[in-house]
Amino acid sequence: VYVFCRPNGSLVVTSNPYSYALEKAVVFVKCKHVSKVVQENILEDILYFEYFGLPINHLLLTSKEVFLPLICVNGPEDPTIMDRVLDILHRMLGTIEILCQQITNNVVLPQPAMDVLADVSSDSNRHSLVMHILESSVVLWIKQIKIALQCDPITWLVNKYKRPGPLNERDFWKDRLTALQSLREQLSSLLAITILTHLEEAHSSFAHSFGEVYREVDKSILECQHILILLNTLHPWMTRLFLTDSPEETTNTIPPILHTTFLIWMNSPYFGGNTTNFERLLRLLANDLVNIAKRQLTINLLEVTEEDVGAIIVALKICAAFRGAYLD
Repeated sequence: VYVFCRPNGSLVVTSNPYSYALEKAVVFVKCKHVSKVVQENILEDILYFEYFGLPINHLLLTSKEVFLPLICVNGPEDPTIMDRVLDILHRMLGTIEILCQQITNNVVLPQPAMDVLADVSSDSNRHSLVMHILESSVVLWIKQIKIALQCDPITWLVNKYKRPGPLNERDFWKDRLTALQSLREQLSSLLAITILTHLEEAHSSFAHSFGEVYREVDKSILECQHILILLNTLHPWMTRLFLTDSPEETTNTIPPILHTTFLIWMNSPYFGGNTTNFERLLRLLANDLVNIAKRQLTINLLEVTEEDVGAIIVALKICAAFRGAYLD
């Protein structure tokens, strides 16, 4: 049950979660084994906590900054149970961080609590636990990076635009480049280097996997940069196409656009080496040409005037110019 106040001061009690941040809220959770809540069991079988903002962010903050240190100080006396609790808690923190990044559409690699692990590693008998947690973190990183390396511009374009054009394709590669550069910065951070050093010293097989993933990120960054250099050559022509109101200038701009597209096909392994990718680029160009042709039309189907007929002819000439330039 969620309890919170609306901006107008009214109190809301609901069992449905919400998707926006709050200044403050209280959540009551009933344990699974409880069928009925009465006065006798309410203190033991009902959990409650306060939080602010989004619940997932608050859970991450309290788990990392409060619960994890408290467990390390006042945890179970049995080292085996303690190690198991630390392992589970680190896995939970990694999962929560991944959920947070999915909400914000950012790629953030979950970071283990190195200060806590440093205290644990002071006991030589628990060195294997520290290595296990570090290896688990690296495995999680590799999974997240491989997901980020997946390239699906079609889904991205369809989800963001009704009728995307080539400049929208460029936006996809810009966003991808930013995400990959952020990943590389995280992989080059002091924390990542420290973890890699520990893995190499322990002769862990995951150290090699870590290096391979880093090289894959670098390779993808170079590919993005090369694609953006080529797509940027379309920008001045597409801008000219959008700004002109002259049908004649529109048709005169189409041949250099297609010639530039041909040069992209010749010099890009991504577009030239894959027919599907180049076909998508041509469809995006066609989308923009169709939109420009449609701008010529202001037709009332019940009253078609001579001016409307002339506008239809102009729109068809624009489409024909695109087809003719493509065949040439």
